[in-house]
Amino acid sequence: MEKFISNLEARANYKNIKAGFKWNNIPKFAVITGENGSGKTALLDQIKSLDSRNILLGERRYVPRDSIFSKHITSTIQYYNNITLENKHYNHQHLSITSLERVMDFVLSDNSYNEANTKLKERFNKTISIEEFIKGDLKNFSEEECHLIRSYKQKIDTHLSPYEKFLKRHSADTKDLLLMNKNEMKQWLNSLNDINLDSKPTIFDEQLLVNIFGYYFIKYTNHKKEFEKQYPQKRVYEISEELEKKIGEDPLIKINTILQQYYPKYEIEVTRDLSDKLCLICVNRWNKERISLDQLSLGEQIIISLVLWQYENTTLDSVILLLDEPDAHLNPKMAKMLIDILKNIVVKKFGCQVIMTTHSLSSVAYCEEEDLFFMEEGKIRKIQKKEIIEKLSDGVMTFNNAMSIIEQIQQSSKLILMVEGKTDKLHIENFYNLKNKKIPFKIIVCNGADNMKYFAIAFEQLKISQEKILFLCDYDKEGIKIYNQIKDKYNTIYTLDAGSLPKDDDKIRLKNYPIEMLYPLEILKKHNMITKISLNDFIKELSNDEQEQKSEEYKDKKDDKSKYQLDTSSGNTKKSNFATTIINHLDINKNFEEFKELIKRIEHFMLN
Repeated sequence: MEKFISNLEARANYKNIKAGFKWNNIPKFAVITGENGSGKTALLDQIKSLDSRNILLGERRYVPRDSIFSKHITSTIQYYNNITLENKHYNHQHLSITSLERVMDFVLSDNSYNEANTKLKERFNKTISIEEFIKGDLKNFSEEECHLIRSYKQKIDTHLSPYEKFLKRHSADTKDLLLMNKNEMKQWLNSLNDINLDSKPTIFDEQLLVNIFGYYFIKYTNHKKEFEKQYPQKRVYEISEELEKKIGEDPLIKINTILQQYYPKYEIEVTRDLSDKLCLICVNRWNKERISLDQLSLGEQIIISLVLWQYENTTLDSVILLLDEPDAHLNPKMAKMLIDILKNIVVKKFGCQVIMTTHSLSSVAYCEEEDLFFMEEGKIRKIQKKEIIEKLSDGVMTFNNAMSIIEQIQQSSKLILMVEGKTDKLHIENFYNLKNKKIPFKIIVCNGADNMKYFAIAFEQLKISQEKILFLCDYDKEGIKIYNQIKDKYNTIYTLDAGSLPKDDDKIRLKNYPIEMLYPLEILKKHNMITKISLNDFIKELSNDEQEQKSEEYKDKKDDKSKYQLDTSSGNTKKSNFATTIINHLDINKNFEEFKELIKRIEHFMLN
């Protein structure tokens, strides 16, 4: 049997994983991505049954079944597809001593010690005292008798193996422990700042953590009262020093030190609820707002969960942690924290193995290439980060673009305006420059209307808040198509304020109003930016009656912008020249009336 998973080969079919499936050279930290239905969750589902013991699934127990993989692992395997905090409470009057009872079970009837004595009596007409049995003092026994005694003693040693780390932490010996009666053991345990009797993995065991912190809090409170009565002349810091000598350092100090490193927004405190039970709360370091754990955002809950169990790293030996999309609710900054904590703390520092699945572009971006794997049609393979990025964004978002997005969003505390092209950005920047105002948002260029929908996909993958993004689409056929594709994902507006115009307005009907059309007609004519729409194009797709009416209007509208369209005969040359050399010389008080309305709409969406 292996300690960690290094190679897998399927001997049978399971969902879309087929017999013969192979995954070789599995690292200690593996991140699996792929399309929905590629087999990622099915793979984790089968890996978790490699552990012959019961496996923790959230707060339920998972009963193992035969795996398609023909091996068993000695490490404890834990699987999570939902990591949340429930603001659990601690009631010191109902502290469980289940572990203690299991330890002491051997002194009761039908246990190894009694069984050993029974067999000795039957076969050799001899008995052994409990002291001799526990200490291994076998000088009065023959080799055959010793062999029998050791076989039963081995059962005790196996039974006590989960408590080895606990005993080691407190410089205790199993022999000392076994010679105690229950009252003596309770008294000894009560003298320690540690109720984690089982040295089993405790990742995400919120109740255990609440118990530990609550247990310390009760001890601290009781001893503090005694010290204050005993030493009324001592100052607060002197009392604190005496308390630390007596019961050890507050575990919350360790927790908050770690939290400061990864997520300094909060610190953890112990408090009493209305029923006098103890619970953990988060205190905002800046405004001192007090928040229960279950009121944190899902992303914050995951990061806080990861930090909470770090203070006690001695409980994390030989763990294989399976995480099914733990980053599903994380923004890019928190995704980076998650990858950092998992690889550098859980894997490298604690010596665990982590296998996780993801759809997150940001998680992939922060992983090292050696850790990345791709599943497709039930098969798994190594893959370059660049290829994953492009696959996860439907094949259009390039690696460089995706990385640029992540970097810009992470580095900016501002709201983000997405525009179709570079000239759109220049028009907006020029307006603010002429107004001598700072732009209150960040502008990202999509390099084409088509790319906007892929940026929207990427932002969804990155879990970027809808309130942080606004897309600006040209009011033309391409812009309208893209608008309809992304309007349900993120806030989106047109260059033309179509909502304020009558439905039969020609500007709405003709769909010829990109950002350049916001400037006065005489400016556009002067710089040859527009061409007149022919009568046929002006009235096409209308009914006969409408055509007759619009033909008359066409004749009457000598200087109406609805009769003109942007001149695209020279490609983007005119647009680029207009944006770089013309508009910065226009009069901000005369030539930007429509543009001002656009800026008002942008700022309304971005800043309100």
